[in-house]
Amino acid sequence: MEKQQARTALIVLILCCGGYILSMFHRACPAIIALDLGRDLGLDNAGLGLMSGATLLAYGLMQLPSGLLADRLGGRRSLALLLALGGLCAAGFAVSHSAAAAVSFRFLEGIGLAVTIPAMVILAGCYPPQSFGRAYSIFLSSGGIGTILAARPLAELNAFWGWRLSIIGFSLLTLALAAAVWLLIREPARPVQDKKAERPSMLRGIARVLRTPQFWPMALWGMGIMGSYFAMFTLWWGPYLLQGCGLDPATASSVLTAGAFMALLSQPVAGWLSDSVLRRRRLPLIAGAGAGLAASLCMAFFQGFEGWTAALLVIAFVAGTAMFSPLTFAMARETFPMELIGTAGGLMNIFPPVWGVVTQKIYGMLLDAGGGTSPEAFRLASWALAGNTALAFACALLMKETFGRRPSPGVRD
Repeated sequence: MEKQQARTALIVLILCCGGYILSMFHRACPAIIALDLGRDLGLDNAGLGLMSGATLLAYGLMQLPSGLLADRLGGRRSLALLLALGGLCAAGFAVSHSAAAAVSFRFLEGIGLAVTIPAMVILAGCYPPQSFGRAYSIFLSSGGIGTILAARPLAELNAFWGWRLSIIGFSLLTLALAAAVWLLIREPARPVQDKKAERPSMLRGIARVLRTPQFWPMALWGMGIMGSYFAMFTLWWGPYLLQGCGLDPATASSVLTAGAFMALLSQPVAGWLSDSVLRRRRLPLIAGAGAGLAASLCMAFFQGFEGWTAALLVIAFVAGTAMFSPLTFAMARETFPMELIGTAGGLMNIFPPVWGVVTQKIYGMLLDAGGGTSPEAFRLASWALAGNTALAFACALLMKETFGRRPSPGVRD
């Protein structure tokens, strides 16, 4: 029986990871095909920022509602429905021939890509507290595979098929995964609750989280750090490497792949360092923000990165952003009582993608103000990243250490 449960839990983990991989791919895919999108849809830099930002905006705004949807319908139904919506809208984006249609489909696609919290609910029902942390860290790090697929593999597919057929192929894969989630995952029965009685408690829980002083340094750290990460990996790394650094498409996609591998491998390492070596949360978050700030300042002051130096720059940026981001959720688990962890996580998840939209727009406006495609214009635009990471560094200094404050609880289904 235990072996059967373990096998079932593994299948569930694989399906949830598949959803997060495709979510990350669809969010990140505009970066490597940005020049083709601009040409085919008639978009300038600001327009590209608006199109990609529409996805991040919808994704961010959907974080808390996706949790409420999972509570009402269950994680399996919510995840399957969101993946189906994301796949259909990705196909709609691929056949768009106007900027308005592309932006509209990308916004709706962002709603469907908000799979993190429904997947967390599913995993919480399949894994006991003592193994849930490991399962969730694997789930989060699997998103790096999606970023990898959106780099060199997508560039190769784009060269062979074009971006439209490539995106349609991934949209069909997303729809197939939605069907697999619906058919293969089974959740334990959930007790029926009085929704009218539950609603005031939910509102009080949100208010309690927002009134907690420790919440704001954690949320603003994620806003500055992950907002920069989303802004670059979902759009601007491609133009920066191609136009700002003068790399050819093959080299640029290889550099982005190296950065994606860094994100894939570094998050489990960061968790191990924090839990077993440093036994701290605050110190790694300070170090991460410092690394992100240093990389952003290098981009703002210097130009001419080529080959391995460009790869080192991207890797350093990832080390300062994506690597340590799960630690803020570990801090949330050690800060809030069990009944508020889901609410706190949903609220914290709103800030990074929404601010990523703002950062993308500011970056594009600074690019246009600096001349559009010159290295000097990209240096000017990099100050948007420097401002974000400086904010995160200041917030990390204001955090209170939470490691060992109380035993780390599991996430309640």
